[in-house]
Amino acid sequence: MVTKLEEPLPAGGSCLLGSFNLSAYVQNDTFDFAGFKKDIHTVVRAMNDVLDEGLSLHPLDIQQQTVRDYRQIGIGVMGIADMLIKLGLKYGDKESIEFCDKIGFTLANEGLNASSFLAWKFGAYPKCDKEKILQSEYIENNTTDETRDMIKEYGLRNSQIFTVAPTGSLSTMLGISGGIEPIFENSYTRKTESLHNKDVYYKVYTPIVKEYMDRNNITKEEDLPDYFVTAMNLNPLKRVDMQSIWQKHIDASISSTVNLPNEATVEDVYNIYTYAWEKRLKGITIYRSGCKREGILTTNTNDKEETQELKRGEWKSLAEDTYYIKRNLKIGCGKLKLFIGYSPNEKAIQDLYIKKSGSGGCAKNLETTVIGISAALRLGGNINNIEKAFSGVDACPSFASARAKGVELSKGSYCGSAIINEVHKFLKEIEHEESVKPTRKKINVKDKYNQENDSKCPECNEKLSFTGGCVQCNSCGYTKCD
Repeated sequence: MVTKLEEPLPAGGSCLLGSFNLSAYVQNDTFDFAGFKKDIHTVVRAMNDVLDEGLSLHPLDIQQQTVRDYRQIGIGVMGIADMLIKLGLKYGDKESIEFCDKIGFTLANEGLNASSFLAWKFGAYPKCDKEKILQSEYIENNTTDETRDMIKEYGLRNSQIFTVAPTGSLSTMLGISGGIEPIFENSYTRKTESLHNKDVYYKVYTPIVKEYMDRNNITKEEDLPDYFVTAMNLNPLKRVDMQSIWQKHIDASISSTVNLPNEATVEDVYNIYTYAWEKRLKGITIYRSGCKREGILTTNTNDKEETQELKRGEWKSLAEDTYYIKRNLKIGCGKLKLFIGYSPNEKAIQDLYIKKSGSGGCAKNLETTVIGISAALRLGGNINNIEKAFSGVDACPSFASARAKGVELSKGSYCGSAIINEVHKFLKEIEHEESVKPTRKKINVKDKYNQENDSKCPECNEKLSFTGGCVQCNSCGYTKCD
């Protein structure tokens, strides 16, 4: 997969993006061009107001200067596929291309007109060169005589006005197609990685498909009209054609993905890129289904049973093959012994346990902290979640004081961060060892204790117990791990 940007920027440039939902302009099977033109002027003015409001808030001088000099904004579109379906037009066919050409010209001409009006009212952007602007092929192909006359007289308020961002979050929130993409599928499986820290799949119907089926009493997707085109059954060259027509009217660039089935060949990819170059596209992305990094949207449901999650609040049992590794940490006020419980079968940390010399509040608080970390792991969290939760904790004075005296400590600025850093280090070592078939013998502390579970504490003669990965005495605090 090849990635790109939809908004090329000069040094210190800043993105300011906004998108029209074209689907919303379809009323009674007709596109409301009058309302669209009016809204373009409103949005251009609003985007410039936002630019002015935020100008002094850019942290670097070069950012403030570049934004002031060029005043770039990025107005784009989304919901194109929904719009075409509402109009009964088939995505990629000649009629749909011609209609999008008309919308694109309207967006460009009215946007440039609005920017020139603001230039008359507030002045052109400082680097504006009216003669060079009027000589550009883009201006010649995207403006009426009236707009060109305004630019000749007043210039433009913005050096760039249009770009098509992917609008992934926006379009998902509104339940429409993103950017200039076709709908992904009539129905699909949506994957989330962030909500549960592993892949979880949901069956979802594309909203406009569901709406049409309900309204027309259709129960089978195969009974939908042929203008319900999806990313997976669309001829990819028609996908390039659609982007090409929009590229004519966009002065920046377009974020765009061509979806290909898994059986697509190298030659297929070559032909698409070559065709995109012939169509003068500034950039395009190709994604072949089934590649190593699966997309957010997928029609593959084979992994459903393999990604069953713990229910919220459900306690995970300790894996039977869990073994413990001891790590010695040097902290600001002494030493810690950290025990990391790891399951080779699950390839995941199961449990953490810690011992610190002494019996004061700091030692007990540390033990409680690590028990809390273990609980978070057993309830479905991971080390990265915990690290984020710790991110707001300030440095411990004892760490700073010890380092000021030249004491070499474990990586971190307080005990919690030292523990997390050591866990990350352990995971990297495990990953390396498993990739080269580890030869180090791992000792299962619990199995060892089971062979000597009648042992007595040498200090108080009470029975020893196996707790948190270590043989210890709960009466006096003696531990065999010291």
